[in-house]
Order: sequence, then C-alpha cells, then structure tokens
Amino acid sequence: MVETENNRQSQLSAKLLDDNGFQVSREQLMELFVADNMHAKNGEPSASFSKLASYGFRQGILSKLKTDPKQGLDSDSGDIALRRKIYGKNARHKRKTRSVGDMICEVFEDFILKVLIVAAIVSTTLGIIQHGVAEGFQEGAGIMFAVVVIVLVTVINDYTKEKKF
Repeated sequence: MVETENNRQSQLSAKLLDDNGFQVSREQLMELFVADNMHAKNGEPSASFSKLASYGFRQGILSKLKTDPKQGLDSDSGDIALRRKIYGKNARHKRKTRSVGDMICEVFEDFILKVLIVAAIVSTTLGIIQHGVAEGFQEGAGIMFAVVVIVLVTVINDYTKEKKF
C-alpha cells in the first residue's frame, strides 16, 4: 500500500518535472544527503560528490531548480505551490528520540557490563557463603555500585547527546 503511494507520488513528481522544466527530482536531491553516499571509499570521491559533479555542482543545481542565487525563488504563489507539490515541504525531519528506558537497555547490551553483573552475583554468593551476610555482600555490592555508576554516566551522556540533536 505504502509502496503504491510512493510509486504514484514519484510518477506525479516526474510528470510535474517534465511539464514545468525542472531537471532534477526530489529523489535525486535526497540521494545527495544519504549518509552512505556522503563518505568517500577507497580514496575515490563520494557518491554524493560524483552526483553533484554530474549535475554541474552549485550552478548546475541552481539552473536545474530554476532559481537564482541572488534573487532566490519567484515570489509567485503558484510557483511556490508547484515546488511544494514536486519537492515537498521544506521542513526538517524529526528524528525518533529514544526513551531513557531504551538507553538503559542499550547499556546492558555491553558484554563487559554483563560480565561485571555476573561477577557481582558470584562474588556476593561466595562472600555470603564464606563470611556470612554481614561481611560477605561487600565485594559484590562494590561491583554492583560500579555497574550502577557506569549505567548512570552512559545514560546521562546519551541523553544529553539526544537532546542536542
């Protein structure tokens, strides 16, 4: 269903491009900003750079989009409506933010953290068996305290990064 809608949108976009003289599609512009296309591999130019070169760099893109770098777009509302129809709204995509619970679960995927938790359980168990509850839990509790500190620091760091972007 979604693929059919996307296909229909692409066909409409292609027809509008042909009818109105635009020479670059929304999909072609979006390909310039795909993360995999933006990084050079094996010393060769990135795919985005190559595509941009094939369009004629800045001046080529401007002419294909029928715009002027000094004047901008025509203020004609029909032109702007047509561009919105072809290229979509000029708005940032909202990234899905992770919840704090998701971040905590991601921290526990770390192998070393799992090893520390097992070590804390084993240490606590052996300590209680050998020295009783009063003294036996101390080493295991120390390891668990370290695990809690690691989780808190990692989650706080990830949370602040998430809020920045």
